[in-house]
Amino acid sequence: MSYVDFEPLKPDPTTGDGTSVFTHTRENLLWLRDAAISGALMGWQLAVSGGTPAQPAQWLYSKGTERVRLTITWGASGGPKGKPQAMVVDYSSDSGTTWLTIGTATITYDAQGNFTGSTGIAPGLAAHWLMGLPERVRLIEAAVQGFGSMAAQQANSVNITGGKIEGITDLAVADGGTGAGNAEDARENLGANDASNLTKGTVAVERLGASGTRNATQVLRGDNTWGDTPIGPEEIYALSGTTPALDPANGTIQTWTLSANSAPTDALAAGESITLMINDGSARTITWPPMTWHTVSGAAPTLKTSGYTTIVLWKVGGTLYGAAVGVV
Repeated sequence: MSYVDFEPLKPDPTTGDGTSVFTHTRENLLWLRDAAISGALMGWQLAVSGGTPAQPAQWLYSKGTERVRLTITWGASGGPKGKPQAMVVDYSSDSGTTWLTIGTATITYDAQGNFTGSTGIAPGLAAHWLMGLPERVRLIEAAVQGFGSMAAQQANSVNITGGKIEGITDLAVADGGTGAGNAEDARENLGANDASNLTKGTVAVERLGASGTRNATQVLRGDNTWGDTPIGPEEIYALSGTTPALDPANGTIQTWTLSANSAPTDALAAGESITLMINDGSARTITWPPMTWHTVSGAAPTLKTSGYTTIVLWKVGGTLYGAAVGVV
């Protein structure tokens, strides 16, 4: 089997006929194949994938939009075990969108694993490739192992899926970081410790407090929301009308002076309660929403005609409960 050198000026469609164009194209592609096999593609980048670091299944050489791909089948048993047995070489001129197979090869061994011959490539070239293969594989394995320290990783192609990063300089806010090494300083640097600084998005009141102060004291209010109002007096609310909603959001202490017979509505959620002070004075009646009364009689209390009748309402699950304060 004879080979010719790579001819960068051929094929020349202006001077050659169809036969010479195809011949020179074939010869140049075969030269690329043999150069890839022998590891002599200078200026081309090599990337391996598939298989294992010791037995890569695919060797991809790249330069500009050109690609030369070697797909290797490794022996699994007997003399060929751990050695390349077959190879398919493909070429692409469009960055790997389309491929043209430019050669196939098989390599044979005896029972002891000694090279005995090849088809598709000259035995001398196959032998040369096999002799240099251990060193190339060693370098590939070293590069893969070096990924643990990023020593062999391309700077513009980093994909981190595990582990941790230590001992690095805090990434500045201008570069997309927080400029900090802990959560508290990060919030301050990003303006997330002051709600007035925020122009996009929202920060949960539970994290910042209603005033946006980072160290605000958080309390659970009667309307089941968090706020940074210090623990102090409960809100007092005066009901009005004959069908008011019993809603703790208005205040957990509520007063109500009846103007006529009335029928309030239930607006309590589970876990909420109201202390309700009712001023009747005219023997009016209240039609209560469905509830379970914890009174001596097990029924709604009779309203006093002077002073306040104080009732505590609370809800557990979907059941509203009521009890009167004092002897009824």
